Amino acid sequence: MDAEYLRQTVGDCLVHCLAEVCEKQPADPIEYIAHWLYKHVDNLRLKQQEIDDAIELERQKVEYAALQEALELQRLEELRLKEEEKERKKAEEAAAEAAKAAAAALATLAEHEEQLMEAEEQEEEEKNEVADIDALMAAESSGMAPVQEHEEEEEEEARAAAAADNEEHQPASAGEEATADST
Repeated sequence: MDAEYLRQTVGDCLVHCLAEVCEKQPADPIEYIAHWLYKHVDNLRLKQQEIDDAIELERQKVEYAALQEALELQRLEELRLKEEEKERKKAEEAAAEAAKAAAAALATLAEHEEQLMEAEEQEEEEKNEVADIDALMAAESSGMAPVQEHEEEEEEEARAAAAADNEEHQPASAGEEATADST
């Protein structure tokens, strides 16, 4: 059992060490073996340190790559947000321009409508003037002055209005009063 323990723990190391002692045949083989064993332990520690360093370096590379990927995603997200903001501003500007254009078109339309109304009024006035001229000419040919016609029409309207006022203010007739009293 002890032999098995020695074989597993220091067997290979001692085999190499003793093979080197046989090859070099130092003056003090025990001191040579002691230094060789110390050097072997240092070499094992260095190899383990190199392995640990390599593992740490690989871990750092993976961590760095993940960080770079996250930074790239963040940068792309910022670019996307900037583009969306630009598009939103362009849309707002386009809407504002469309609103201005619509307001200008509406104002132009209102002016055009006003001009049409003025033209219609002017046309109506011209028709009235033509009708007045025709009436004057007809009145002259019939021998009646147009002013007299107009005055006569006004007098008739005034008489009709006065008659309507009188009917409202006149007392009711005797038959109407009797029926009003019996009720």
